Amino acid sequence: MAGRRPNNKPQGKPPALRKVGARRRFFLSILIGGLLLESGLRILLGNFGQAKVLQRSDDSEICLELRPETQQVYTGWRARVAPSQMIINSYGIRGPELELEPADGTLRIVVLGDSFTFGQGVNYAASYPAVLEEQLRSAGINAEVLNFGVPGHSTPQSVALARARVTPLKPDLVLLSVFANDLSAAESYCHYGRGGNATSAWVLRNVYVGRLAYLLVSPFLFGEVTPPDYPSLRSPNERFVDSLNALQAMAESEGFLAGTVLLTDRSMFLEQRFCPGCTPAHDLVGQTSIRVFDLGPTWAELQDDIPGNFIIGEDHFTEQGNRRIGSALTSALLKWPEFSASAGRAGATR
Repeated sequence: MAGRRPNNKPQGKPPALRKVGARRRFFLSILIGGLLLESGLRILLGNFGQAKVLQRSDDSEICLELRPETQQVYTGWRARVAPSQMIINSYGIRGPELELEPADGTLRIVVLGDSFTFGQGVNYAASYPAVLEEQLRSAGINAEVLNFGVPGHSTPQSVALARARVTPLKPDLVLLSVFANDLSAAESYCHYGRGGNATSAWVLRNVYVGRLAYLLVSPFLFGEVTPPDYPSLRSPNERFVDSLNALQAMAESEGFLAGTVLLTDRSMFLEQRFCPGCTPAHDLVGQTSIRVFDLGPTWAELQDDIPGNFIIGEDHFTEQGNRRIGSALTSALLKWPEFSASAGRAGATR
């Protein structure tokens, strides 16, 4: 009886090994896909360069400050935009080096604010504080305008910065610029660099897939959040009014003029994505004695040409938008008798 032929067909891998191989291929495909997505996002998204010139301040009231003597090319926070230079001087502000004492015959002006004042998305010379200096000089006033804008700052933090860093510079005028989200309670807390926030900040700077995830979910995360370690925090409206009053008291004590610049119109303060439950700053400034410069009409005019005045994908002012804000502020200052008198006392008029 003939024996059976041996089965020479190659035997398949055991089921357990096949499962291991499938898992490996799955995780490898995920890894390759993630790397390809990360590479593509590095082409499409900006480099979040503003975070690289910021550091946590030792003063918790200031929270964020600019890192002295740093330079960074900025290409956008969300979509990639035209590159601009961020150059921080040794005093820790954007702009050229400065002397602690103002030069004779010079009117020294300090402008406080957030990323709109800093000039995020444009070079320093195109920021509206630089435009203000240029146009005041053209009007016959030898002005020196120092840009104390810090991306991410709220009104209380800007006033704390003025108390610590501005008064030693002996300014003649300090202007506090206010954007719609500066009254938000969330903006007033100092979260930067605390616990998990340090890790998330690193991820936003360096992992573009992580930043995309944040951009996708952040529209659902806006709202008033009170951290448990801030039990005595006053309302955003109270903090705003107190900050303006503190700046005015500082001005009277140190002998300089003070004013607040409302960069937007009332409707922006009513948008929930900027400041849920906030009262427009236009309705709160009446509770203070500080001089108010309302650029709301100029802001409304800027809306007629969004691509010309705002960086698409960035939402900050273009060079044109900065110039229009700087021009409106120049015009408002020149109509203020106390400002003209201050320029005369400084010997800055010609």
